[in-house]
Amino acid sequence: MLVYGHPGTGKTSFAAGADDVLIADVENGSLLLGLRGIQADVAHIETWDDLTEVYKLAKEGKYKTIVIDPIGELLDKLLDKLKRSGYGSNKGETLSIQGWGVAKTKFKDAIRKFRDLDVNLILVAHSSEKKAEEGVLVRPKLSASLDEDVCAMMDVVGYLKMTRKKDGDNEVTMYVQPTENYYAKDRSGVLPHPIEGPEFQTLLDTVLSSGDFQSKKKQDKHEAEFEASLEE
Repeated sequence: MLVYGHPGTGKTSFAAGADDVLIADVENGSLLLGLRGIQADVAHIETWDDLTEVYKLAKEGKYKTIVIDPIGELLDKLLDKLKRSGYGSNKGETLSIQGWGVAKTKFKDAIRKFRDLDVNLILVAHSSEKKAEEGVLVRPKLSASLDEDVCAMMDVVGYLKMTRKKDGDNEVTMYVQPTENYYAKDRSGVLPHPIEGPEFQTLLDTVLSSGDFQSKKKQDKHEAEFEASLEE
């Protein structure tokens, strides 16, 4: 799944609450988890190539859940690598048109490889706003129009928002159905909406208990294997 929202809405805490989790921390967002009583293994991602070790651990089945937090910063690290690898223009300050094409392909391939492993994948993203016909549209923040591509790969896209309860306390609410004002998605069709105080394991159990969703996952896997065989 992909979860996104404004700063302070508990994106990292939500993801870190998964069972047997490894967080690929791209911007040191895990530093305060201990203060919140959350224990999780962390792999600090300083460069794009650091993601390779996380992939190896995931492929070996060392963890049940892999979190990449945030994916926007991860993309920036890929862009930095490509600028230094001959894909830069304007003295290496920006990517060439070819470089952007390479970046989109490499980034989508990396996300797809993690998604297709036998692990739970949680992508964390900041939010961005852009003007739309009906006001402001909130979407995951990702350069090169990759937000649509990455969201299309995920089974669930949850928008986290801080809401005020009747007693005056703040509570995090997750939205998994899209509106004119924000993007969301629930491919399983079994999650409640909205979800107050969301917990990843509860959402996962709800989805996995759906027989229809399990059948669809098997069908999608067979279709993906067939498409891959055509490319060989």
